[in-house]
Amino acid sequence: EGHEEAVLDGAVGLLTGRRPEVLIEMEERHRPGVVARIGERFASYGYEGAFYLDGSWLPFEEFSVDLHQDTSATSVNSREYINLFFFSATGRHRRLGEAKRSRRATTS
Repeated sequence: EGHEEAVLDGAVGLLTGRRPEVLIEMEERHRPGVVARIGERFASYGYEGAFYLDGSWLPFEEFSVDLHQDTSATSVNSREYINLFFFSATGRHRRLGEAKRSRRATTS
């Protein structure tokens, strides 16, 4: 809890060299400003971010701390509370969303 930036400091070579996909939990209530800072860091490495909400992958840029991590309006255990983020240098989250939409179209 709250050590995401330190972990990324130690993983710069891996992230910029091997470019793995990363699933990371971040919460403003533990470290204010962390979501924006880590999003900017991944963007500087050429990664795109996303979060999953209501059956769809949404671009990281659409995340709002006020909306998606508002602990006064929602429980941290609710589906509306977002604390997991996916970062990919290959745009995999877009392909996952497209595959899900195409499976839905063929089964309808």
